[in-house]
Amino acid sequence: MTTGLRAKKTGLGLQIEKKMEARYDEEDQAGTPANLVKWMNQALDAQDHCPSSKWEDMSAHFKNGVVLCKFGNKLKQSAGQKPIKFNPKAQMAFVAMENITQFIGGIKDYGVPEACLFQTADLYEGRKGPFLNVLNCLNQLGFTANEKGFTPKYEALRAPKFGWGDDED
Repeated sequence: MTTGLRAKKTGLGLQIEKKMEARYDEEDQAGTPANLVKWMNQALDAQDHCPSSKWEDMSAHFKNGVVLCKFGNKLKQSAGQKPIKFNPKAQMAFVAMENITQFIGGIKDYGVPEACLFQTADLYEGRKGPFLNVLNCLNQLGFTANEKGFTPKYEALRAPKFGWGDDED
């Protein structure tokens, strides 16, 4: 899934990425990706459903930002907010990244705390470690949607872990 254009991680960068991958695996075992996909699929039209809760499938499905923006618009519409503007034909990288950026801004306006947002590259580059940030952001989006009374209700097992400063070691 990696683009192959980046240099391989070494040293501290590699250690951090491995720790993030391990954290993702913990979230996966806890059922967080499956709960997110279930919730999002319940709210989205059938043609926009994510095929599975595997990180590779989720990353590929969300990569152009279109499905995320459609989902964000469902949330914003139910809250009486302005929709997220996006390009539904995001075939070029810069258009896809702009869609992702628009989604991030839209959910920030919706009420997701800035500290919980991910960066465009966390999704677009298609790497498991950074995808943890996307997962945690979507998890927080579920909590925010629940606070706003969005249905279907998001059923999370626990509060998100962000992979930094929240463990004992």
